[in-house]
Amino acid sequence: MNKCEMQLMIGWTTVPSEEKAKEILQFLLNKKLIACGQIDGPVCSIYEWRNKIEEDTEWRITLKFKSTNQSKIYKCFVEIHPYETPQWVFWEVNSSEEYRNWVCKNTHHSN
Repeated sequence: MNKCEMQLMIGWTTVPSEEKAKEILQFLLNKKLIACGQIDGPVCSIYEWRNKIEEDTEWRITLKFKSTNQSKIYKCFVEIHPYETPQWVFWEVNSSEEYRNWVCKNTHHSN
């Protein structure tokens, strides 16, 4: 396997159902924008929205991807995410070289 020089990232978003979480993961995997993802939930989310405190049950999606795909993932969220303002938080992470190579191998290599 070729050595990957890209930075590995992890990102989070939340959705209102496990089914929607699976749909988004499948979509991103099919486009090869992520190498894998996990679904956690249900989780209780409490937040302010339009001057009102809200409480909802959500499912959190954790995504693993190359740094060059971060903006492409968000563009997909704008199209397919059910929320008007989807959560999209992400950060660079360290990993084993083998895992980073696996993520690179399983995602597009375009910049």
